[in-house]
Amino acid sequence: MTVRAGQRVRVRDGWRTVRAVRGEPYASGGLAVVLALDEGPSLRLPAAEPVTVRDGGDAPSPSRP
Repeated sequence: MTVRAGQRVRVRDGWRTVRAVRGEPYASGGLAVVLALDEGPSLRLPAAEPVTVRDGGDAPSPSRP
């Protein structure tokens, strides 16, 4: 599963809605995924980092951005 705009992701202080998703290369190699959120700063994660995602009324499930 992938993270898409409109889904909610779990962050330290609660759930945030994803507004946009983009990939960026790390200077040292590899890929980062940047999630633009409805509140606060964007979240930048390694592409293989699992995140917890909610899609509408569905129960949370681990996902990869």
